[in-house]
Amino acid sequence: MLLEIDMSSLPIRNRKHVLEEESRKFVGNIIPSEWIIRGESPSDYGIDMQIELVLNERVTGASWSIQLKATDKLERKKDVVTYSFKTSTLAYFLARPERIIYIMYDAVDKVAYWIWIQEYIRNDLEKTWLKQKTATVKIPKTNIFNNDAIPIIQNRVLHDNEAHRWLSAVQTANHPYFSYQFQSKDNGFEIGVSPRYPGADQDSPVSINGTFRFDASEHGRANLQKFKDMIRTGIPAEFDSSVFEGFNVHDIFYPIMPELESFQTSKILISSIPGQNPQTIKVSFFDKHGTLVQRFPFIELVDVQSGTEEVTFTNKAQKLSITTTMTVSKVSNTINISFGFDHGPGTPIQTIYETITAMMDMNDANSIEIINLQTDTVLIRDDFKDYVTEIPSQFVQLIEALMIIQERCNIELIWPDSLEPEDAERILFVATILFLGKVRVHNPITVPLLYEGAEKLLRVYQAKNSLHLRGTSAAKAIDILGFSIELGDYVLYAPEVTMSVDDLQSIDTFIKRGKLQDVLLVTFHTGEVGAELIFPQWIPVMEDEESGDNDKD
Repeated sequence: MLLEIDMSSLPIRNRKHVLEEESRKFVGNIIPSEWIIRGESPSDYGIDMQIELVLNERVTGASWSIQLKATDKLERKKDVVTYSFKTSTLAYFLARPERIIYIMYDAVDKVAYWIWIQEYIRNDLEKTWLKQKTATVKIPKTNIFNNDAIPIIQNRVLHDNEAHRWLSAVQTANHPYFSYQFQSKDNGFEIGVSPRYPGADQDSPVSINGTFRFDASEHGRANLQKFKDMIRTGIPAEFDSSVFEGFNVHDIFYPIMPELESFQTSKILISSIPGQNPQTIKVSFFDKHGTLVQRFPFIELVDVQSGTEEVTFTNKAQKLSITTTMTVSKVSNTINISFGFDHGPGTPIQTIYETITAMMDMNDANSIEIINLQTDTVLIRDDFKDYVTEIPSQFVQLIEALMIIQERCNIELIWPDSLEPEDAERILFVATILFLGKVRVHNPITVPLLYEGAEKLLRVYQAKNSLHLRGTSAAKAIDILGFSIELGDYVLYAPEVTMSVDDLQSIDTFIKRGKLQDVLLVTFHTGEVGAELIFPQWIPVMEDEESGDNDKD
């Protein structure tokens, strides 16, 4: 007897559930068996699994989460696989404190791809993603979730857990004598310790003992010399554990991290404590006749390095373009002073120009006088020697060019974050035009021409292989440090011109098929003399010409 069952009456297990279970098994087979895997309940939006690291049979407390997606139809684009998320889900990922990995499982090829999802959201998505309903996440095809990915994940999670432990300890510490600071670094983090109040280090002293050992090797001798220089001048010096023993700081951190079993010092940085009392000076420069050529009425110096033989002062806290460094020798009772040039992004070009002018005046000086304003005593009155840092002539030329542009165009230019060589060339090109009204250019030369200009170019060139024509650059503004500079109409004069057959053909085609308002870019070569671009708008007017015009009026 054959028993027939109505299959339509049985429960259905849909493909989605099959894929979910298959992807969980796939991930579970890759994750080390000693790690703890916890599944999230359906009410936990966006998180499918939580993993806690276990190392050497010790449960570390370091955990991370997984958002897992499985599909039969994985979307691929070039070198990435993609998935579209609701932006509310992405925002939820950012709200979670632990690291989250997004894993996309391809059920067809039996392979999975992974990415640190919070890092991707912050660094790779468009800034406007929150204004959208969905956003596409792209995972590189090289990010395969396999056994090779486990050490990468483990190291990142352990580092994050360690940082979180220290941050929590610093935030909750209430030590009566010391305060602690936490600062994240590119490749780690930094824990700072400082007295809670003036004299706290005296009320609760902490001793750190260790021994330096410098052997006769080249490495040992170099470190010994560095140690001596540090003692003598106060210049900060770093030493690794190959030249010292001890210096365990366990007692300093024990109050906030009692579970810290041991602490091994791998490097020591020794530096002097900056001074608290500024020294104010007045500096004057005189030429060979004793005439004042430059004066700085108020420079505030603070000691930044203090050794047994030398103390070094600088005025960097003043945030001036001219930096002053003064080194006082306690042994010979002499003072050495030097002046440098410090400009950074955001400095007005006018300020940089005035600083350069001042330093050029200083370089022309024959003598210097430095007076301590607090005691009204002369510190230095001597012949002026090589005290000033020489400024590269190319930089001086560039600043002078920017000043020309600033004055002619009535704008205020600011020194940028960076300046590429092509930016500098463009600045010098524009400044030359604004100053002289013309500029000489060399091969190859490309100019924009309207229909009428192209027709004339072809006619003149075929007649005598030279060019003398008019054009306009008004439609093509030149960017100078964020400002658009329009140079206007120009006249091009090139006594010797050669053009390729292809260039001539393109001009002929343009004349036959082009429209009056169309623009053609024409490239040609000149002889050794090059070509001259004349911009009538910027040709300087002589005073006698102006007065002559006025007489005619």
